[in-house]
Amino acid sequence: MPYGKYKTDYGGTVDFARLTRERRAKAATWLEKYKLDGLLTFDGANARYLTVGRSGATGYSGYKYVLFPTGGNPIHHDAGMNAKALQYAVDDLDTRPSIAMPPEMVFTNLPAYKFQLSKFVNQIKQELKETGITDGVIGVDGAGPFVVEALKEAGVRVSPEGAAAMAMARLTKTRDEIELLRCACAICEAGFQAAKEMIRPGVSEREVWAEISRRSFQCGAEAVEGGHVCSGPHSYPIANTISDRLIRPGDIILIDIYNISYHGYRTCYYASFSCGEPTKRQKECWDKARDLTDQTISRMKPGYSTRDMVAGWPKAEEYGYKDEDDATMAQWAHGIGLAQYETPAIGRSWSIDYPQELLEGMTLAVETQWPTGEITTQYPHGQCLRIEDEVVITKNGCEKLSQWPRDQITVCW
Repeated sequence: MPYGKYKTDYGGTVDFARLTRERRAKAATWLEKYKLDGLLTFDGANARYLTVGRSGATGYSGYKYVLFPTGGNPIHHDAGMNAKALQYAVDDLDTRPSIAMPPEMVFTNLPAYKFQLSKFVNQIKQELKETGITDGVIGVDGAGPFVVEALKEAGVRVSPEGAAAMAMARLTKTRDEIELLRCACAICEAGFQAAKEMIRPGVSEREVWAEISRRSFQCGAEAVEGGHVCSGPHSYPIANTISDRLIRPGDIILIDIYNISYHGYRTCYYASFSCGEPTKRQKECWDKARDLTDQTISRMKPGYSTRDMVAGWPKAEEYGYKDEDDATMAQWAHGIGLAQYETPAIGRSWSIDYPQELLEGMTLAVETQWPTGEITTQYPHGQCLRIEDEVVITKNGCEKLSQWPRDQITVCW
C-alpha cells in the first residue's frame, strides 16, 4: 500500500481500467488454450473477475451469471432490481436482467424451477446467436446439473473446462491485483491493532471481533464475511469460532481475519496475542511457528515447487496429529485472491508426491502453528501459537504483503 487507497492526480495506487482490461485478457487467453469459444460462469469470483462486484455481494448461483465470449465483451446478468441499479452505475458494462433460478426451488417447487430454466436457456441461446457463437463450445462453471443438462438438451455445446481455464487465469496476479491484496492486508493490520488495544481480562471474544469488524469497515472493507477470535482453551484445538467466552489472564488469543473483502480481494491473515506476559514455553512455541514460516517463505521463488515448500515441515506425528490428513490446515498454504482459497493448495498430504510449480505473480497465504503442551485444568489440551503471512512470488524470490510485527507474540494488557 505504498501510495494510499484512493486514486489522485499525483498517480500511484490501483488503475481499475487496467485491472479490468488485464483480467479479461488473461481469461480470454486461457479460454483459447482450452479451445473454448466462451464462458458461462455462475461462480461469484469468476463473475467479478470478468465484470464488477457490489459491496458485500460475492454472487450466488441462480441469480447472477456472466456470459463471456472469448475475445469479446462480457454480458453481465443480475437479478432484476440489481441489474437496473448496475445499469445506472456502470454504463459501459452490458448488464441485463437474469432469469432467476432460485436453487432452493429444486427441492420444493421443481415445476417452477424448470419453467424458469427454460426461459434461461432461451436467453442464453439468443445471446450466443448475437455474439456469433452458434456452434462453438462454451465452458460452464458453478452451474448445477439441471442447468448443464438443459443447455445440452437445447443443443448448446458445453464443457466443464471453463472452471479450469479460469483457475489458470487467476493463478497469477496482475500488478493491480497485488496492490489490492496489499491494501486488504493493511485493513487487517488496523483490525489487529484494534484488538491489541482492546484485549484484557473480562472482554469477550465477540466484543473483540465486533471492534475488528468496525475498524475494518472504517478502513475501507466492503465486506467482513469471516474470521475468528479463539482464546485460551479455544486456541487448541483451534475452535474456528467466536464465542461469548471472557478472556482471562494467561490466555493466548488467536485471531484470524479472513474473507475481509477489498474490491473483491480477500484476506487470510493470522496473528497471536497474549493476555499478559507469555510463558517461556509459549515463547519457544512461537519461535518454532515463526521459524517454520520463515523457512517456508525462503523456499518460495520461481523454479521451486510446492514440494520444496513442505520439505521442511514437521511430520504430523511430531506435533500431535495421527497422520497428514488429520493435520490438514495445521501447517499449510494456499492461493488467495478474489476467493479466500485459490490454487495452489499446499500440504504435506499431497504436495510431496504431487508438486506444483511456483510461478512469478502467485499470491499465497502461509499458515503454521505449534501447540504449547501446557496442560492444566483451565487448558485441558494446552494452547497454541499460530502465524500466517500473505506473500507474492516475485522474479527472484517473494515479498511479504503482510507486515504485522511477529518477532514475538503480541502482548496485551
